[in-house]
Amino acid sequence: MAIMEIGLLSGFAADTFSITHVRIMKRVEEGEKKIIIYFDEIPGDIGTCIQVRMQREGLVVGSQPAVVKLSDYYKPENHAYSLYQPRLLKDANVCSLLKKELGC
Repeated sequence: MAIMEIGLLSGFAADTFSITHVRIMKRVEEGEKKIIIYFDEIPGDIGTCIQVRMQREGLVVGSQPAVVKLSDYYKPENHAYSLYQPRLLKDANVCSLLKKELGC
């Protein structure tokens, strides 16, 4: 059994109904600033792609990357992780977010 934890970016909420469902997926939970997806197994010889739609709930400048972690349920020391951050958010500043309001 495997667990995927998808950290949420600051200012965003996940639409759990939009998560791509694959045959090996067992359950989806919402945690504190993350989504947790349980799998029977993740085969090493076949790519598995999960897509999650995120909705912006607040404007955040200087947001930090979020973590996606995949681990073995029974042996959590067996894990891998990656950081993600959309380029648009990485390069965002106050003027790019509030151009009209601030007259930038």
